[in-house]
Amino acid sequence: MKTVSIIGFLGTGIRDVRYQQEQGLIQLGHVGLAFEGVDDLILGFHPSLEAIEAIGGQEAAMKWLRNRKAGNRLDGCLQNDLAIFERAYVISQSNPQTTVWEKVLELEDDTFETLRNQAIEWYNEKRIFPYALPLPAREIDWDNCATFPRRLGLELPEASGQLQRYIPALQAAGKRWKPKGSAS
Repeated sequence: MKTVSIIGFLGTGIRDVRYQQEQGLIQLGHVGLAFEGVDDLILGFHPSLEAIEAIGGQEAAMKWLRNRKAGNRLDGCLQNDLAIFERAYVISQSNPQTTVWEKVLELEDDTFETLRNQAIEWYNEKRIFPYALPLPAREIDWDNCATFPRRLGLELPEASGQLQRYIPALQAAGKRWKPKGSAS
């Protein structure tokens, strides 16, 4: 048996002046995947840098996505977000809202290999999938960071993709995450 971890945190919020200079994912919250034996890589799904630049930068992209009109999608891809989770962990030391949670899933070796290889392939080729923030009546032709693991056949802790629901479900089924090498 091998493991894949679903890792996530609630964001700081966009109105808290202490965090307005942080990356959008720190403000909104984020979810990613870590595969056993693949160190220094947490794969997170979110808009590509090209999509963010094309719409006018991070602020414009956040405004566009938060508008949540049915057509408001951006091109998204898997990216190495280890630094984002490490930053959320640091912030969580003074702001418990950003506590990073991890749910470890045990998979048969062959299933693990298939999922890991597929995720790494998508990451390496920067495969584009439609990205949008969740709507109350969720469509199935797009994902956000929290729902993307379904594309690999992984069971989600909570299906809506709304982090206000998803992270408590992740917390209930998991444990606190901390970066490698950090104190206990």
